[in-house]
Amino acid sequence: MKWGFGLGFLVITKCYTISDRHYIYCLLISIAFGGYGLFLKQFITFDNELAFLAVMGTLLPFLLLLIQKPTRLIYKSIYNTEPVVDKPAPTIDDAVYSLILLFVPMVLVFVIMLKLLK
Repeated sequence: MKWGFGLGFLVITKCYTISDRHYIYCLLISIAFGGYGLFLKQFITFDNELAFLAVMGTLLPFLLLLIQKPTRLIYKSIYNTEPVVDKPAPTIDDAVYSLILLFVPMVLVFVIMLKLLK
């Protein structure tokens, strides 16, 4: 579980500056890590919240990277500039971009986990 959230934190903090070549490497690592989490799901019962969070934490980096690339390309095509992700966001557009990257992967993880529990 610690590795999942650690990788998720690394992706969240570095995904804004990943070049296209490094993006592929990060995506492959997150796919492997998410696959490992889904493999573990076969052996873990979801009786406690810790097991649920462990598998959920392995899917978050992959979903964040999956959302980040198209969102960044849409932002660049609309505004002709890279999104700036700072605290506080310099413009409302950058704030919306950051909020999308923050909330959409989390919602997707919960939806996927609810589907996996059935």
